Amino acid sequence: MKTIRVSSTTKCVLLANSMTSMLLETGTVQLSAIGAAAVNQAVKGVAIARGMMSTYGHDIVCRPSFRNTFLDGVEKTVMDISIEDCDMGCAQ
Repeated sequence: MKTIRVSSTTKCVLLANSMTSMLLETGTVQLSAIGAAAVNQAVKGVAIARGMMSTYGHDIVCRPSFRNTFLDGVEKTVMDISIEDCDMGCAQ
């Protein structure tokens, strides 16, 4: 599964385009975000990508989770969002 690192300055539409391309190609993608602003951009990207995927007759399923990591000796909490392609209607 490919992972996209999302930051607070990530452009939502570009993120959504990348996600849509990967989802159509492989069926899965994972987003990783640290911090509230990065998580906000990730969630907006997921919403836009869902709309893009619907034009191809697909829907997506998201599974958020948390993990801890160390960056520069400081423990940080990372939000991972696993996204999978799904036929329309399966995520009810």
